Amino acid sequence: MNETDIKRFVSADLKAKRRMLGELITFLESEDEETLNSLDSLYPESKNSFCLGITGPPGAGKSTLTNRIIEQFKQKRAESESLAIVAVDPSSPFTGGAFLGDRVRFRASNDDYIFTRSLANRGALGGLSAQTPEIVDLIEIAGFDMTIIETVGVGQSEVEIAKQADLTLVVLHPEAGDSIQALKAGLMEIADIIVINKADRPQAEEFAKAVEHALSLKTFGTVPPVFLTSAQFSTGVVELYAKIHEIYREKVHDSEFLRNKKLLKLQERLQRRLHRNIEKTFKTEQFQTLQASLLENILTNKLAFSQAYQTLEDTVRKILKEI
Repeated sequence: MNETDIKRFVSADLKAKRRMLGELITFLESEDEETLNSLDSLYPESKNSFCLGITGPPGAGKSTLTNRIIEQFKQKRAESESLAIVAVDPSSPFTGGAFLGDRVRFRASNDDYIFTRSLANRGALGGLSAQTPEIVDLIEIAGFDMTIIETVGVGQSEVEIAKQADLTLVVLHPEAGDSIQALKAGLMEIADIIVINKADRPQAEEFAKAVEHALSLKTFGTVPPVFLTSAQFSTGVVELYAKIHEIYREKVHDSEFLRNKKLLKLQERLQRRLHRNIEKTFKTEQFQTLQASLLENILTNKLAFSQAYQTLEDTVRKILKEI
């Protein structure tokens, strides 16, 4: 997608933007270099939108809860407010595309002011796809007021959502096992709100109390509130959304928060581009040939590991200068 297409995207109305946004995301997913470079001109156009992250282990009911939150947004939205939903799914082993296509479960998302997209994680760790940050930036540029990211089912250490979201919900369920195990370093440390879903289950209240007790032992940071919900039966969702909406309203009018958010996003963009360029060096024929030669010399004791590393590092620096 070229500069002309990008300019059409900026000037289009929201309904047209939804169609063009889908096309741009497809280009981003294919790592089209021209599109990535063309997008640089768009970033000054971005507005201050709010990003809600929903994460947790498989089977916690994240998709059903997300659908209920969409319903609440529709009921409580101000005039002209818009919403985007990004659902990150496991990759299909055959096509590489989004395997589950969670958006088919978001029955509440069929409106002109709502945009929904499934992304394949394509093996990326952290619960997101490699292109999720650029896609979220693009959604901001399109002018959506709120973005919801639902991650693929994650474990304790897969916490990339915290870098993207302004507010992170960690969704658990009573069958998650020992609460102290669930609260180990990693996933639980990023929670702004903890949701114990499937509250209709017999163990739910006992599990919630155990989680609250474990959280009270935290020695740093704020203690996140714990909400009991049953997304299937819409129990507790109104109260949960009231808290989300309160934080949403507070943060979109906090100038210091918005400035720091933009700085962090710029930092992330710079680092992602640097990482992409470094990864390219590993795939060059020059690098692969040199690496094979160095490995052979290490194996035959003709070269120390540290010397081989230094040679590769010098080569990477040289290649980067040429990019």
